[in-house]
Amino acid sequence: MAEKTEKRRRPAGELVKEIRALLPKCMRRDCVRIQKRLERQVEPKELGRLKQQALTSARLLARRRELRPEVHYPEELPISGRVAEIREAIKQHP
Repeated sequence: MAEKTEKRRRPAGELVKEIRALLPKCMRRDCVRIQKRLERQVEPKELGRLKQQALTSARLLARRRELRPEVHYPEELPISGRVAEIREAIKQHP
C-alpha cells in the first residue's frame, strides 16, 4: 500500500519546477513572497500550498488584466493626434 501512495506523490523537484513556471504569471507581491519561500527548504506539504497560492495569484492577475479598461482618446482633443508618439515615449522611459 505504501507503494501506491509513493506513486501518487510528485517528486518535490517537479513541483518546485511547476511553481517556478507559474511565477511570471503571478501578482508581483505573491511572486516575490513565493520565490523567497522556495529559496528555503520547504516541506512537500507546503509545496502544495505554495502551488495553490501561485495558481490563485495567476488567476487574479489574469482577471485584472481582462477587466482593465481600454483607453479612448476623443478626436476633438489636440493630444489625440500624438497618442502613438506619447505611448512610445512612455515605453522608452518607464
